[in-house]
Amino acid sequence: MSEPFDPYSQWLGIEPHEVLVDHYRLLGVTRFEQDVEMIAQAADERMTYVRSLQTGPRGGFTQALLNELATARVCLLNPPAKASYDQMLEGMLRASQPPPAPAHPPAITTSPVDAPVVVEADDPEQASRPWALGVMVGVMVVGLGAVIILAAQWFQTQTTLDFEHGLSNTTASRELVVGDWEEVVDSVVVYQEGNGSVNFDAAFAQLHGPSITREQMSNLDVLTRWESMDDWVSWKFKIVKLPPQGVFLVRVTYAARPASDGGSFVLAVGEQEKECEIRGTGEPVTDEYYLAVPSTGEHTLTVRAKSKPSDELMTLKSVTFVQSSHHAPRDEMREMDRR
Repeated sequence: MSEPFDPYSQWLGIEPHEVLVDHYRLLGVTRFEQDVEMIAQAADERMTYVRSLQTGPRGGFTQALLNELATARVCLLNPPAKASYDQMLEGMLRASQPPPAPAHPPAITTSPVDAPVVVEADDPEQASRPWALGVMVGVMVVGLGAVIILAAQWFQTQTTLDFEHGLSNTTASRELVVGDWEEVVDSVVVYQEGNGSVNFDAAFAQLHGPSITREQMSNLDVLTRWESMDDWVSWKFKIVKLPPQGVFLVRVTYAARPASDGGSFVLAVGEQEKECEIRGTGEPVTDEYYLAVPSTGEHTLTVRAKSKPSDELMTLKSVTFVQSSHHAPRDEMREMDRR
């Protein structure tokens, strides 16, 4: 039987015994590193390497890892978020340290007329250090309590899963030390990839409205509880190179219950809009559309509900702009020209 594949160990050099992994370790830089250029370079190198593995036999492991690397990059390159994260991390490290041993063990006074009582010890080392067991038990109790409290507040358990196909062949897991992601997501700008694509992951979406939330499903961030017509999401992004006529092939990956079949949502960049019909299959699906981006530079993509036949619109995983080698169909071009 083959050993379970561990992407953290095989790709990032993070060994199995390193159960708790902070942003710095994930990016391979010194803890509390202050050089932002070094942090950015380390993050970009690791993300480029992981992306190069997307089409390989272990491609199913890459997306969750990319999300984690991107989270670490954004947090450590945002000064207020980094300061908050470092303060939290320092507190965790202090809490995990054992208390210092007493400088001098307490003096033991005995009566000179009484003969000492000798007790056989199972462990000679334990008998020579009678205070050690008490200290060890105290450290274990305090440490366990600290870990439980900190885990409840700051840890997000990451187990590598495949959104499309369920549990992958791995038992690798790490507890990543994360900060308050919602504090930094508003400053995220999604950049165009080297191949011209733009990946709008749920992890980087700005959420608007009373109901919609960001949750984890199969270890990937998704946008769910889309229960109100006032719910919508957006991403800021930057285009460096436009495809022919500025038209991108758009892939939307989502899941919707059968009761949501026939509902719709609208993709929009500026004045360019595309109404999309929902397929309520109960399974993840990817639909393709065409959408024009008017120019290079920064823009905002929005996704809003158009019609909602059931309580919940859909669970959205991602939107991807692709520079297709094929031109958009003529009817699509005419529709975009009218706008």
